[in-house]
Amino acid sequence: MELNSTLLLQSLVREDILGRVLAIEFSVASVFEAMMSYTAGRMGDTGIGKHQVALLSGIVRGVVLSIWSVYHIYAKGAARMGSIKNRTFHSEPGLV
Repeated sequence: MELNSTLLLQSLVREDILGRVLAIEFSVASVFEAMMSYTAGRMGDTGIGKHQVALLSGIVRGVVLSIWSVYHIYAKGAARMGSIKNRTFHSEPGLV
């Protein structure tokens, strides 16, 4: 998921603020990863098995995926057609 969101941000954000936006995105992803690791550890300490923790994680990911998919299907997100129009993409010399 990290790679896909980073690629989407690179195509939607202006070049002059791209570094700051990607830094914030990376920081938020790191914080949530740490929070989920801590929560899974606490659940394990209370006696919840690793299979139940994995099942709960899968359910949460499925719910988030479903909500995002419905949002995307109704073209409410930034990934809709036409949102990237008028963007100029620059490549380094020598790259095709």
